[in-house]
Amino acid sequence: MFSMISSTVHGAGKLLNVCLPGMTGDGESVGGENWCRYSDLNPLVDTATVMSYGMSWAGSAPGPVSPRSWLEGV
Repeated sequence: MFSMISSTVHGAGKLLNVCLPGMTGDGESVGGENWCRYSDLNPLVDTATVMSYGMSWAGSAPGPVSPRSWLEGV
């Protein structure tokens, strides 16, 4: 899917920016975004924003939203 989007966007002379889940390794996200592989997306996009938050939320146990150790891993 990203390959097709990248081709379409770049073919129109535009840049492609994506927002990606924070991951500490392939398949290692807080929210289970196992589809995301930074290394596979790197050649397809121009810029990426890593959403490095979400460790704690309204429905989780109390805790920091972005603990330092996790941010350093991401």
